[in-house]
Amino acid sequence: MSNKIFHLSRLKNISFIGAGNVAEHLARRLFESGCNLLQVYSPTRTNAPRIADQFEAQLVDDLSELSSDNDLVIVAIPDDAISKATTAIPRGIPVVHTSGSVNINVLSRSESYGVFYPLQSLKSGQTNHETIVPILIEASDPDFEKQLTELASLISNHISVCTSENRRKLHLAAVMVNNFTNHLYTVAENYCEQSKVDFGLLKPLIFETAKKVQENSPASLQTGPAMRNDNLIIAQHLAMLENDPTMNEIYRMMTQHIKNYPHQ
Repeated sequence: MSNKIFHLSRLKNISFIGAGNVAEHLARRLFESGCNLLQVYSPTRTNAPRIADQFEAQLVDDLSELSSDNDLVIVAIPDDAISKATTAIPRGIPVVHTSGSVNINVLSRSESYGVFYPLQSLKSGQTNHETIVPILIEASDPDFEKQLTELASLISNHISVCTSENRRKLHLAAVMVNNFTNHLYTVAENYCEQSKVDFGLLKPLIFETAKKVQENSPASLQTGPAMRNDNLIIAQHLAMLENDPTMNEIYRMMTQHIKNYPHQ
């Protein structure tokens, strides 16, 4: 267990509200970095007992049981539940939420409050420490901002101070590049299964595209029938999708958007 927590962060005793993917990932990384995980609370209690046991924390049934020994409470629950859940946290305990789209001011009843947003798709049980997880920080005051930055530095080398408005914009962009893109993978995989062709043959293409975008503007990498204005191929593809009106329309809209987009 690392001792750098005692040199870099004043936020040593940490509790979690929530026990989902984000909570488990952050709890694991902070625990392994030397933080004391004091308590875990979850409205559903589905995963909370397992997480509390795994990281030697106390499982609590009510937020009124939160200890005054907490240096920080991390709220990692669905966006629409944050405001109601945090009203029961004692004002003197610093609190942050992990949402990409909820304004910092939802926590303003606390004396010290902020945002600790991991800009990454996290799944329960994910243990690969090589996964880059940028942490976006926002705080109620400069001193708390410094404390959150110190804490984030224990688990990430990619830390950025970010306003609620800019974080909201980045969250929207993240949905585009991650959630929408992954859904297209899902649709393509389903199409391949129905057509009895091997989706696995597309994985090197997926990998290479993601690799190239790390060092190039996506606009400069755009290829394909729409980019070439190859209307014959486009018509053939649309005909192949005639039994799937939704995907036919998505293909049509994406094609037109690529044609109209300024790629230079």
